[in-house]
Formats: sequence, structure tokens, C-alpha cells
Amino acid sequence: FWAFDAAIEAFKYCRPVTCVDGTHLYGKYKGKLLITVNEHMGWQKPYAYHRFCVRHLASNFNTTLKNKALKTTVYAMTVATQQRQFNNQWEKIEDVEDVLPGAWLSIIPRDKWTLLYDQGRYGDITINMVEIFNGVLKGAHGLPIT
Repeated sequence: FWAFDAAIEAFKYCRPVTCVDGTHLYGKYKGKLLITVNEHMGWQKPYAYHRFCVRHLASNFNTTLKNKALKTTVYAMTVATQQRQFNNQWEKIEDVEDVLPGAWLSIIPRDKWTLLYDQGRYGDITINMVEIFNGVLKGAHGLPIT
């Protein structure tokens, strides 16, 4: 490992974020490959907070409930930074005749998927860095692990 001192010093100001995602392996060798991307390796405190990628959350919501309009509403709730904004979107969920959308979201603690209730997400709502790396490995999904 070799790095310039200026690059090392610059990392002192990076956010301590680690993103984890999994990708399916195809071909003869089945399974999942877990990918981790660190935006900053040198944490000063031994704390960790678990958050959901809102792109995946909204996608899973849509897969379960098959309602793209509500998926958009869920995404709007995740990025809301004011209680008024969040409540306006939540009312759209509650106005649906089917009880399932509100129940589905109520199971997940709000601090895991919303900026409004979050205490340490640093404004990150997706795991885009991991998805980019996942794309780099796309051609290797069918190769043996070794």
C-alpha cells in the first residue's frame, strides 16, 4: 500500500460510512457474494448504525404491493426532512383502501429508512458505491469463487 501524505490527511474529513450489499452468483457455483465499500476506514469511535438503502426498500415495497404510485410516495417519505412533508406522504399511504401498505411500513422502524428520524446517516439514503462495484463484478458472477 502506498499513498501520498496529502491523500491520507484528506481522509480525516470523510464520513465514516460502510455500505454492504449482496449479489447473486450464477452458473455452476450458486450463492451470494457480499460486497463492502468503505467511504472512510479510520473510525474514531466504536459505533455502528444499521440503515436500509431506500432504493431497495422502495423496490421491495413495490414488489410486495405492486403499486408504483405508492412506491414513489414511499421514496418521498424517505427523503423528507420536515415532519410536515413526511406526514403529507404518510396520509397518502393511509388513504389507500388496502391496509397492507401502512402495515408493511409500520413494521420497519422509521430511523432505519427515513432522513427525518435518522440520527447519523450523514444524508446517505442509498448504497450507490456498492452498486457501482457490483456492476464491475457483473461479468464474474458465473466464475468459480477462487
